[in-house]
Amino acid sequence: MGAVLAIEQVSFAGHAYPESLFRLYAADRRSLFLIALSGEATVGYIIARIDRWGAEIVSLAVHPASRQRGVGRTLLNAAVRRMLRRNAQSIRLMVHIDNRNAAAFYRRQGFRSVGRIAEYYEDGGTGIRMRLPLAQISRSERKISSTRNAPRPVVQDLAPR
Repeated sequence: MGAVLAIEQVSFAGHAYPESLFRLYAADRRSLFLIALSGEATVGYIIARIDRWGAEIVSLAVHPASRQRGVGRTLLNAAVRRMLRRNAQSIRLMVHIDNRNAAAFYRRQGFRSVGRIAEYYEDGGTGIRMRLPLAQISRSERKISSTRNAPRPVVQDLAPR
């Protein structure tokens, strides 16, 4: 858990989630908590949750030294496959309006902006609500593809099944 918290801190600084929230998601059967390993090092994580409206990505972060190597995409694709197996019809998430890199990443993965919520974040920032309908994803689109011929990280599940 320490490596995940370190990635959270370096990725979100003053807006990082507390350790207690990570432990809550790791223990919740409705949650999906995946980590990406490169060798023995944790290089990223994704937390998603199933609810009556589908699935929600709570957080996805990759250590800065491992960005632009397919880690985020690998984690997202692994989460999408698992959510499909849990019969989720769509996945939604929220991105801070100032986080253009994250919004662009999610758009490249097929998410579309479906609205904005003013003052969603603690800093008063607007949140961009994004959604990926899972019914439209074909089998070929579910395959993981790495970028830049980088070795794919190994994905492990931290949440109970």
